Amino acid sequence: MNSKVLSLFVIFSLQLFSQTMDPAANTYYRLGSEKIKAKDFQNAVAYYDSALLTSQDHRIFYYKGIALRMLERNNDAIAVFNECIKVNPNYDQTYNALGSAYYVTNNMDLAIANFKKFIEITTDTARVEKVREYIGKAYTKIAIENLGKRNPTLSIANLDEAKNYNKIDDISSYYAKAYTLIATDLISRNSMDSATYALDKAVEYNKSDSIYYAKSYCQIASELINRNSYDSANKVIEKALALNQLDIAYLYLAKLNTKTENWDAAIANSEKALSLKSNISIGGPNLYLGISYRAKGDKAKAKKYLIIAQTDEKYKKSAEAELQKIK
Repeated sequence: MNSKVLSLFVIFSLQLFSQTMDPAANTYYRLGSEKIKAKDFQNAVAYYDSALLTSQDHRIFYYKGIALRMLERNNDAIAVFNECIKVNPNYDQTYNALGSAYYVTNNMDLAIANFKKFIEITTDTARVEKVREYIGKAYTKIAIENLGKRNPTLSIANLDEAKNYNKIDDISSYYAKAYTLIATDLISRNSMDSATYALDKAVEYNKSDSIYYAKSYCQIASELINRNSYDSANKVIEKALALNQLDIAYLYLAKLNTKTENWDAAIANSEKALSLKSNISIGGPNLYLGISYRAKGDKAKAKKYLIIAQTDEKYKKSAEAELQKIK
């Protein structure tokens, strides 16, 4: 049993005697209350059952539900709390206790509904802030579930609700995961501008995964270069490099430089990519070095680098085509 959650919501200010209750029921109610104080919850339930034979007082239902919660009989407690509400729908603490029972049984929608009802009708202002915190926790749990279902848009809506209620827990990592899922989906659908925005949001919430996000920016930049969207590609590569000095980021920057005929920059960025080489092959940087030196009129250097690029299967055909231009 999650005793921490229970202690947040249960009130143990037990009334040992009530003038308004049937005398026989009152006797069993008092005995049940004494057993709760003694933490003898099994016998407490038995006494409350006896009390309910002659009285349907909401307090009997309420404290029976509390005893059942302490026994980890949460589904039974939920049924009893709902009976309590039928008898007295204005007793605020029942909604509080019912919300906690739904929370520990992972029924977050009903937990939220009952916690909100408690806040709506209670005069127990001291308890409201803690209940609000657990409404936020419940929304966070729903958000995590929706992330697992790969429904990031709904997850973000859940997280927004969580943030409104719970100012204590840091939920940034869940926002980052949600926006990352959105970005991944948008990249797969070639919606690069929207994917860039989603990645920006992911980075805003979580900069610790800098390599992953930098590679994702590079993936977007590569597609933008292929579309001749050079200004946009340059901005995206800058975002990647701001996160991590990846070899592939400099490789794409060198490719972009050759497209815009900025030969000196292409040479510098190709050399930088080679100096950092860990994820890329040698072919790409040498190809762009060869192209740049050929454009600058240095055929010897161009041929040198293109011959190296030619040994890389991925860039072989491009390097051979560039070598033909030198001959």
